[in-house]
Amino acid sequence: MAQSIVRRLRAPVLRWAGVALASSVMGQTPPPVRVGPNEWVSAERGQAVHVEPVIAASPQDPTRLVAATMVVRAPHEDTWQDSQGVAVYSSRDAGRSWHQRPLPGLPQSWMSGDPWLTWSDEDVVYLSCLVTESLLQGKPLAVWVFSSQDGGWTWTEPVKQVFPADTDQDHPVIASGHDEQGAAIVYAFGTAASRDIEGVDVAVSRSPSAPFRSRGTYAPDRQMVNLGSGAVLPGGGPVFTYFTMRQPYRLWSVRGSEETGAWTETLLSRRVLPVGFPMLAVDQGRGAYAGRVYSVWVESEDQRDLRVVLSWSGDGGVTWSKPLAVHQDTSRVQRTIPSVVVNHAGVVAVSWQDWRLASRPDCTDAYFAASLDGGVSFLPEVRVSDETACFGTDANGAAARRWRLGGGDYRGMTAESDGAFWVIWPDSRTGLFQIWTARVEVGNMEVGGRP
Repeated sequence: MAQSIVRRLRAPVLRWAGVALASSVMGQTPPPVRVGPNEWVSAERGQAVHVEPVIAASPQDPTRLVAATMVVRAPHEDTWQDSQGVAVYSSRDAGRSWHQRPLPGLPQSWMSGDPWLTWSDEDVVYLSCLVTESLLQGKPLAVWVFSSQDGGWTWTEPVKQVFPADTDQDHPVIASGHDEQGAAIVYAFGTAASRDIEGVDVAVSRSPSAPFRSRGTYAPDRQMVNLGSGAVLPGGGPVFTYFTMRQPYRLWSVRGSEETGAWTETLLSRRVLPVGFPMLAVDQGRGAYAGRVYSVWVESEDQRDLRVVLSWSGDGGVTWSKPLAVHQDTSRVQRTIPSVVVNHAGVVAVSWQDWRLASRPDCTDAYFAASLDGGVSFLPEVRVSDETACFGTDANGAAARRWRLGGGDYRGMTAESDGAFWVIWPDSRTGLFQIWTARVEVGNMEVGGRP
């Protein structure tokens, strides 16, 4: 069964979606959105549960991709939480085949999870993840960072002391960019929780071998807060979002100043729902929207009509536009786990899990929408997954109950060097959560666009 799926999904076909432009550009020829074949990333571990995938593409070579995901090795055991680990897959042929690659220095008996990736313009891939000797025994939680200079094929020993040792962490995110002199800079963000402080930890590094230097903990006067996402602004400053985990749910953005070290906080949404982490992206290109910051999240007024919305900021996250729904479908269904990325041409892409085709409550699809005008309007969304998959299976065990949003609390997306996007998502078409990806082209790119 698994081999027949691979042969079918790797057929050299593209699905086209005819789209119409917003009224501001009516009369122009509508650009095509092309969805490539669904590729099975985790096929080498087809009997293991995979959730919360992220993906990164080389900024120089479109044939090289890296994906990371959390694996639940024993989803039917009472101690399934401690069976969680991070798996890394690398592709050297533009996503047609994927191979698991080992992470050195990570004990197999330890729990690891919450992976995140960034691929710097200096052609270095960074992987952050959460690590503990035992989650169930209450051992300390720490954030480790690995790096690779050969496209994720081999990885360094981890940097283990990213944040203060006396602070437990959750949901780490890593992002890369450049400072005012054009030098590489990497930021790590993570939810901080200790006896005395709760907020968001921020740390910075300037090379794969350099230690991370703490920028301190941003500690708002609020309880039960969680990091949304983080990014690097032009000039090297950090920006991140955080939200409250209990009602009334709220979402804030925070911008850090490289000159003074001060933080500027803005209330971003009063309607955010914690059905996936709010995500951030920064336009690092040189086009009309260079430097613009984008945030996506899910919101609702009655918690039954879940909308994926986007807001943008032209001043580094201090002020924001009115939130705009990224999808044209208005059916009252669940939409969860949004992600956002910007390519070098300034095209904004958003992906999410969608229940509009579901025949039962545990069936989802991956969807994608793009904006050509800096988040002011969106082309009609397209379906990326070519099979509506239902995750409430016996094989998924505890994972089906824990990750009811559709295979995780977050997922990533990336743009490759020629501008195409890679959407990654978990679904259970094989009977248990596995990781799939598809390449999506927007506009007048060469059809296929692959070597």
